[in-house]
Order: sequence, then structure tokens, then C-alpha cells
Amino acid sequence: PSVSLTAGYERIDEKSYFTFNGQNVTMGDLDNYSAGLTVVQPIFAGGAIPARINAGRLGSLLADQAVRAAVQETVYAAKRGYYNVLLDQHLYAISDDAVKSAKAHLDDVKQKHNVGVASSYDVLRAEVELSNFTAQFIQRRNAINISKANLVKIMGISQDSGFILSDELTYVPMNTTMQDAVANAYRHRPDLFSKELGIRQQKELLAITQSSYYPVVSAYYRNYLTKPNSHNPMLVEWDSGWNYGLTASLPLFDGFAREGGVISQKARVKQSQIDLVDTEETALLELTKAILSIEDAAEFVDSQKL
Repeated sequence: PSVSLTAGYERIDEKSYFTFNGQNVTMGDLDNYSAGLTVVQPIFAGGAIPARINAGRLGSLLADQAVRAAVQETVYAAKRGYYNVLLDQHLYAISDDAVKSAKAHLDDVKQKHNVGVASSYDVLRAEVELSNFTAQFIQRRNAINISKANLVKIMGISQDSGFILSDELTYVPMNTTMQDAVANAYRHRPDLFSKELGIRQQKELLAITQSSYYPVVSAYYRNYLTKPNSHNPMLVEWDSGWNYGLTASLPLFDGFAREGGVISQKARVKQSQIDLVDTEETALLELTKAILSIEDAAEFVDSQKL
């Protein structure tokens, strides 16, 4: 039900009167006051009442899925940022070893050059190799700083925060099938749930629009105060009363707005169904790319063992 309070004041130019036995008898007062409490309970609205309730519940579920999606994205970003730091630290260590090895190699070539068993070209090549490894070392060092700054931002802490990662970078093969991946996606992906809920919500909105072809029936109750007396206008005093009843309304013509609204909502239902199919295809594409990337990474690891 809807409950409302009303209050009013009105000043009229002259009192009402009537003539009786040659005399004017006044009614009411120049100052008129009123106050009231009204309760209206819709009873029937062509199916719009339950449709609005269902649409509201579906809207709440859609909001829940948006929260789930945000949580999943945050967890993914934090894990990705964490492993990026681990990877950059590992690559930095490799670059450091490469620089040390290149320096040792350059010293060895210079010694050989001094005794005439290595050419100047060999020395130059060793110097270039050291220069390249040094440049790579600097890049890896900068990459660590950037990846750490990104991880701190994802965690929502100060950029001045210092931390040491507790894990080591290890390679663990991951074996999964496309069938298992698809099953997990359909159980856990918020975007798929959101599209399915969106279809159901659009159908409820269509039902609300279609309900405008039916009458709206409501029950009402009013409790009021008036001055002058509403039962006896000749008494300038406060009076109270109440009434209740039923009202029904049916729009007959609204410039074809209802027809246009129904057509529009039907189109939105169809659009929501198409969006669900597109989201499903997108999920399958993402899974395919992810599995192929895992397989490529496994082959790359095997090729780089030496």
C-alpha cells in the first residue's frame, strides 16, 4: 500500500450564504483548513504488480552478479600482478648472471688478445655482448619496479610500502579439457548469469507494459480533519471523518503509446537473447585462446630447458 499525508489552507473572498425568510444565512468561513491521511492498496493491475516485484528481485540478483564480477576481476588482477613480480624477479636474476658471465668472458678474451690468440674482433664482439646483457639487466630492473608498483596499486596500499614475496617461481603443468573448462565457465562466470537474468527481467518489463491494456483496481481509505465542519458548514469548528471505497480506471486511448511500448519491450527481449548467445560465444573463444596459450607455454618451457 501507499500512505500519504495531506494538508491544505484556502482563503475565499466571501462566505457562502442562502436566503431564508428574507434573511441571509451564512455557511462556512473565510479561512478553510484541511488535513488528511490516505491509504491506497492496489488490488489488480493486469499482472503488473507481481511483474514489478519479480523485476525488482531480478535487479537485485543482477547487482549481486556485478559484485561477483568485480571480486573475480580483483582476485585475477592481484594474482596476475603477484606472478608478474615473481617472473620479473626471476628474469632479473637471470640477467644478472648473464652480465657476470659476459664480464668474465670479456676478461678471458682480453687476456687471449694480449697473448695473441684472440683477434680484436673477438674483443669487440665480447664487449657488444656485455653491453647487450647490461641493457637487458637495466630493463629487467625497471620492470621489477613497475610490476611492484602495479601490485601495490591493485592491493590498495601506499606506493611507499615495502614487501617481499614469499613464493618462488615454479612451473607446474596444468592439464584441463575444453569440456571441463566450459562446464566451469557456465557454473561460475557472472557475465553469463547476468545475461540470463537480463532476459528474465526484460520479460517482466514486457509484462508490465502489456498490463496497461487492463484496468487498475485499488482500494482506498481516508481519514480527514476539516475546518469549518464538513458535515455542518454552518459550524466554524474542527470536524473529523473517514471514508473508504474502490476505484477502477482503464485507459482507452493514449496515442498508441502502449502499442509502441510493447513493440519496444519485445525488441529488448530479443536483444537480450542475442546478447546471451554472443556472451556464450565470447566465453568459448576466451577459453579456446586460454587453453591454446597454456599448451604453447608448456611447449615453450620444454624447448627452453637447456
